[in-house]
Amino acid sequence: MANTTDQAAPETPRVADSKEAVQFRLARRELAETSITVVAFLAIYVGFGIWTHGIFFSVAARLLDIHSSVPVLLLGLATLVTLMVGQFDLSVAGIATASTYAVIGLTVKQHWPFYTVIIVALGLGVAVGLVNGVLVQRFKVNAFIATFATGATIAGLSDVYSGDTFLGAGTTGPQLPKWFVAFGSEVHKAPNWLIWIGVVAVFATLFVGLDRVRPPGWAQTRWLTTKAVVMIVAAAVLVFALRIWEWVNGVSWLILFLIVVGLLLGILIRHTTYGRHVQAIGSNPTAALLAGVKVRRQVMKTYVLGGVIAATAGIILAVLCGISLHRRTVRWAIHGRRHNTRRNLRHLGGSGTSHGRRKSELGERDQWRRAYRRGRNLNGYPRAQVVAAKEINRQRVPKALVFSPLRRG
Repeated sequence: MANTTDQAAPETPRVADSKEAVQFRLARRELAETSITVVAFLAIYVGFGIWTHGIFFSVAARLLDIHSSVPVLLLGLATLVTLMVGQFDLSVAGIATASTYAVIGLTVKQHWPFYTVIIVALGLGVAVGLVNGVLVQRFKVNAFIATFATGATIAGLSDVYSGDTFLGAGTTGPQLPKWFVAFGSEVHKAPNWLIWIGVVAVFATLFVGLDRVRPPGWAQTRWLTTKAVVMIVAAAVLVFALRIWEWVNGVSWLILFLIVVGLLLGILIRHTTYGRHVQAIGSNPTAALLAGVKVRRQVMKTYVLGGVIAATAGIILAVLCGISLHRRTVRWAIHGRRHNTRRNLRHLGGSGTSHGRRKSELGERDQWRRAYRRGRNLNGYPRAQVVAAKEINRQRVPKALVFSPLRRG
């Protein structure tokens, strides 16, 4: 009886994927990863809108939120650039604080030319960023400890400079330039034609960029038809669902500045040699070093870049404080908790910073309220500053927190 053995069929040699197929898979994966953030944001936006019965969909309110949050968003970008190389930077808040004090103090107290003041404020960001880079890269200090120490130090020096007193422009004397105040006001809008040019440029970039995810087997006519349908659907959503014309008409100069900074940072990271080095260091510092990237130098550049962006946030914060005393600055700038104030209760007012101390009696707060209602000065302080007390009292702060008069600079 003959033995029979199962013979395995010969393996078919695997055909290597074409270059177009590989590029398509990589582009599709990148598109999917990028779309997750956009989809999550839209889901949260729609969810809040439904929860508030459509109130959250107010375009004017959302633009006002963005306008007020420009310094915070810039600080986020400053933190992001160091995270891209696998480092931390906890000094951005201290840099922004020092920059704000420098812009207001050097203009009002020292009477320096404003353009010189701007250079000095940005120079503070460069100096602190350079110190961070040296401590982390040269002396191998932990990034968390080094940046926390430099941030606390520069913020403390700002308090010393102010002398724990009101620092701002009065009714007479040096003032912040009018163009600077107008630049930070939400009343002054950017030209509509400029925003529409940006919208058209975004659509053109999207139309061309869709070619990266084109399936290899699709004919040219079929793909052009698909792209046209996608662009029409996107335009319909922007017009009928998001009311894009209201967004365009409501963009302030400050929001436009934030968009420009974000675009420039994106171009720097994605389309320059420095940006490619940053991405390589963030992926694998050892491999980047073996590939010839000067890791230490690039990381130090990243800290300096983050310091400059943080200083820019402080400059923007200075103009927001200078024009928003009677609007909303006091509301979002209160530090401490509602029922437990760790230090002095602070609020930003006028063109700088003023401090309110915790008192045991309630008489002073009533004095502020009476002064505002009568429209008179209180101990030599103009009514514009008394508005701060009324604005604070609207926030339902516990009665134990009483606010003393603003100190003179």
